Amino acid sequence: AQLRSRFVFKLIPMLNPDGVVNGNCRFGSTGQDLNRQWRKPDSKDHPEIFHTRSMIEATTKERELVLFCDIHGHSQKFNAFLYGCDASSWAGYPHKTPGPELEE
Repeated sequence: AQLRSRFVFKLIPMLNPDGVVNGNCRFGSTGQDLNRQWRKPDSKDHPEIFHTRSMIEATTKERELVLFCDIHGHSQKFNAFLYGCDASSWAGYPHKTPGPELEE
């Protein structure tokens, strides 16, 4: 309950359901690798990434982005893995290193 009172959690269970229906794990319905479209997603070719990125950008106007975490499955391995980017990889996003107030 303390985390929810201090942070906003936005969870997206699956970014590419159209691609998965067609047997793809990273490719969307247009046949493009969605993992490679984050810098400049096109609203028609990569709507999943375009709208997710828009939501993240809108959220950062209201509050600080502390963590962005991408949880993946793998087509040839078992279980899942995590991939996270530090905020400096998102050029133009304000960020800071979490201080003691976030480590309580």
